Amino acid sequence: MASLLYDDINKSFLRKITDYDFFNMNTDDITSQMMECLHGCLSKPYLRRLFTQLILDDEVMEITYELKLNVEEFQDRDFIIEACALGMLVEWLEPQLNSKLLTQQMFTSSKESKWYDQKGQISAMRALMEDSVIKQRKLISDRGYIYNKHLGYDEL
Repeated sequence: MASLLYDDINKSFLRKITDYDFFNMNTDDITSQMMECLHGCLSKPYLRRLFTQLILDDEVMEITYELKLNVEEFQDRDFIIEACALGMLVEWLEPQLNSKLLTQQMFTSSKESKWYDQKGQISAMRALMEDSVIKQRKLISDRGYIYNKHLGYDEL
C-alpha cells in the first residue's frame, strides 16, 4: 500500500484559493479546517470508489491507500493529490455559499446589508464550485477512460 502526507494535498489545495481571512487564521485552525475538507471530499462516493483500501491517519497526517486501478506510483500520487485538492475546494466553498451573510444579502432588500454586488459574488462562487466539481469528475473519468484494459491499455 502506498502513502501520502496530508501536507502534499494541502499545498495543492492552498494554490487553488485566495481567501485572506482563511490565511489570517491561526495555524491550528487552518490545519483543522483543511483536515475536515479532506475527510469530507474522501467520503464522497465519486472519489471513494477509486480505492480498494483507504486509511486516514489524523495523528500522523497521512493517507495510506490502495487504488483499484494502479498505473504508476508517481502518476497515481499526483492524480490523488489533484482529485483531493479539487474535492477540498468544493468542501471549502459549500459552507461559504450557505453562509448567513450571503443568505441575508440575497433575501433582504435593506440597503444596509448590500455592501457589494452579492448577486455577482454568489454567482461567481457557484460557478467556481461547479467548475471544481466538473474538473474533479472529468479528471476521474478521463483516467478511467485512458487506462481502460478494454481500450488497449494492457499494462495494468
